Amino acid sequence: ASFSGFRNNVIKDTSVIVMADTLTSVFGAMIVFMYLGSMAHTLNVDVNKVVSAGPGLVFIVWPEAMAKLSNSGWVNAAFAITFFSMLYFMGVSSMISLTETIASFVTDYNPILRNKRKLIVFVICLLMCVAGLPMVTKNGIYFFDIVDTYASAINLVILATVEIVFIAWVYGSNRFINDLRMMTNSWPEFIPEKFNYQYFSVLWRFLVPIFNTFLLGQLLIQMELPKREFWGKKFAISNYGWIAVPLLIIPVLIVIYHVFIVIMYHFNPVLLHLGMIL
Repeated sequence: ASFSGFRNNVIKDTSVIVMADTLTSVFGAMIVFMYLGSMAHTLNVDVNKVVSAGPGLVFIVWPEAMAKLSNSGWVNAAFAITFFSMLYFMGVSSMISLTETIASFVTDYNPILRNKRKLIVFVICLLMCVAGLPMVTKNGIYFFDIVDTYASAINLVILATVEIVFIAWVYGSNRFINDLRMMTNSWPEFIPEKFNYQYFSVLWRFLVPIFNTFLLGQLLIQMELPKREFWGKKFAISNYGWIAVPLLIIPVLIVIYHVFIVIMYHFNPVLLHLGMIL
């Protein structure tokens, strides 16, 4: 939003991104599981025993798939180079978007820091580099497994649920719809104009929070805690939640604190000042 024009058709952009992401995920899943089935048939084992979820899907299944595309080694090499080049640029673009998201939040929340954007980006990159150092050590895959297990899925669902609840119930779904219509001067053609408010109010107030809550419960029930061992000894940091709890709690506490500040700004300036001091 920080780099988007005020009149930009965010509804159209969102629809295109969601559709492209969904179709890409479905296509990728079809290809991956097709080759998983082929590998399971070749090895005469069950599919779930071929490779576990995570980086193994990229660095085991895809190289195997590239090796079987053609009888020509040059063709296989070309596809392999293309695929891993794409993977590299996807990682770089993801890092850029993540860094820009944090930097834009900091500068938008504190406009006085906009003149120090380069320093803020440098500090963010430095902190992320330090946080990622354990993952490139000899046993770094275990730390990666912890972050992937506790922070990549559950936190996203929690934060998305909190966001939609506060937009729909605190800010107001009808007010948000009016803002979108005022900014874009348009609305999805597949929804009759007289049903705009009813459709999105029901969707944002009830259906999305209920679905996210159900998804969160399913993730918690089906989540398997990583049980790692170092030289025959259990990896207690992972097994007993010494890293899991901060990964789950800290982002949620930050969001709650920010919401508290916003509410206090509207209702009590004295409490707002107290919250800024804390």
